[in-house]
Amino acid sequence: MQPPPFQQAGFGPPKKGSNTVLWVVLGVLGLGCCGVMVIGAAIGLPVFMQARSTAQSTRCMANTKEIALGVTMYSIDNNDFAPLSETWLNSVEPYMKGRARDYCPTARNEDKQGFGYAFNKDLVGKKIDKIDDAEKMPLVFDSTLMAKNAVSGLETLPSPGRHRRQEGRGNNVAYLDASAKFVPQN
Repeated sequence: MQPPPFQQAGFGPPKKGSNTVLWVVLGVLGLGCCGVMVIGAAIGLPVFMQARSTAQSTRCMANTKEIALGVTMYSIDNNDFAPLSETWLNSVEPYMKGRARDYCPTARNEDKQGFGYAFNKDLVGKKIDKIDDAEKMPLVFDSTLMAKNAVSGLETLPSPGRHRRQEGRGNNVAYLDASAKFVPQN
């Protein structure tokens, strides 16, 4: 009896011990893939961390802008007077979309404590509709004070700046005209 045609051509069941080369090749490929993944992670991780930092800074700027808009709406409802110092953020909260806007995402610690914003002490309880250069008058800004209704001057801006962007480190400031800007530190 003749063997089947595939066995005549040299194709047949593999011989014992011939898988060694295959396992070595697979091992080298596996280690190579792991190396590529490690190198990719080393390159990609700083990029992702920068993106996270930029996203938090952008969220913080949106928060300061929303708080400034809340102050503006509050003042319209209260004969153009700014809120009082001890309750300014509490007074403005009904004019904002949510309480998460009260917190700077970069300022909060592990216990979720710290608001990170301050109201300009020069505007507390004052009539704000007649103030000149509203686009230059700081209203709400990043602050080293972590209390909910913090009131201060610009001396409490974090130094170095709380946020990191391509322009460098800086802080977010919302102005009386309800615009908000990233202010780089020199």
